[in-house]
Amino acid sequence: MYSPPGGGWDTALSGIKFVTKNGDDSGYYGSELSEGATNSSFSIAHPDGQVYGISGSYEENVIFTVGFTGNFRTSDIEGS
Repeated sequence: MYSPPGGGWDTALSGIKFVTKNGDDSGYYGSELSEGATNSSFSIAHPDGQVYGISGSYEENVIFTVGFTGNFRTSDIEGS
């Protein structure tokens, strides 16, 4: 599991936001991944207010093919 700068393992796990392929917000998860959320995207919150946008696929709580897509200020994606 990737751990964002300034945060530890727990910070990374609790800060993952999953979005399904149709764009619906699946909510925040700890170690549990959204069931059936494959080829979706998620973001990891940075303690300083930035978000790392990452895409990938997950199956049975394992993350595959993760790609870094940039980082954005939290305010840029709020409400999206």
